[in-house]
Amino acid sequence: MVGCADVIRSYPTDDCAWIGLLLFSGAHQSRGYGKTALALINAIAREWGCRQDRGSASDAKPSSYALVARQVSNNANKSAARVAV
Repeated sequence: MVGCADVIRSYPTDDCAWIGLLLFSGAHQSRGYGKTALALINAIAREWGCRQDRGSASDAKPSSYALVARQVSNNANKSAARVAV
């Protein structure tokens, strides 16, 4: 397995998609797959009629949190919650 994602349509609001999990195996990390996956999730969410993507990121792995933070800062319609582990 390369990775997996858990995306919930219309949560927490009808116009929002919640990214509950985006995970890649160790051998597939730091290769740009996360950025590509987030772009694909965003496109699918737009097809669903969602205007926002939301999710959470653990600060236990700084590079993962940085990816989410960059994606959020690049799009004003997104928001993220920081979850410390």
